[in-house]
Amino acid sequence: MNNCNNDEQILQMIEQNKRACCRPCFGPTGATGPTGPQGPATITVGTTTTGEAGTAASVTNSGTTENAVLDFVIPAGATGPIGPTGPTGATGPTGATGPTGATGPTGETGPTGPTGETGPTGATPTIQIGDVVQGTPDTAAAASITGAAPNFYLNLTIPQGATGAQGEEGEPGEDGETPTIQIGNVETGEAGTNAAASITGTAPNFYLNLTIPRGATGGS
Repeated sequence: MNNCNNDEQILQMIEQNKRACCRPCFGPTGATGPTGPQGPATITVGTTTTGEAGTAASVTNSGTTENAVLDFVIPAGATGPIGPTGPTGATGPTGATGPTGATGPTGETGPTGPTGETGPTGATPTIQIGDVVQGTPDTAAAASITGAAPNFYLNLTIPQGATGAQGEEGEPGEDGETPTIQIGNVETGEAGTNAAASITGTAPNFYLNLTIPRGATGGS
């Protein structure tokens, strides 16, 4: 049998059928197939994880056949190109003052300023000798100034000198004159006052002056 002739005959028959039928031709309906397996009673979404860019997406059931829990792994998209620079935002509030920094180096000395006006004439100070104290031997002399302007006092502490060697015995002095004391003025003082005595005159003649108070008046 020639296969080539059969093929041509088949093609001719198909072409004739196409011309004879205005619409597709269908055969009789077949018998109903068997029931498929029971699907899940519930389906909920579990976790959604972002995977690495370029990896495949995946879905796994972490639940049961009846109660499915679908966990998704969705790969991250590739990084897009850098967008244009956005407009400048509004100025934010001023922050808190920071700590004081270290002191910088001292700058150069500036030029000398102009001479100021002459001040008023001050009072002329006076210095007088204040306290003069004798210090103990072999101590240092000292001086201090006390008081307030314009009156000051110079206070001195002068140490006592060391005891010198005993000098030679001097010649005997002339015999002195024997003094005489005579009664001078005697006055009566007021009753109740104190008695008093004084000596006047020059050597060798002296006078003893007395004031004797009057006695109290006696009773009648």
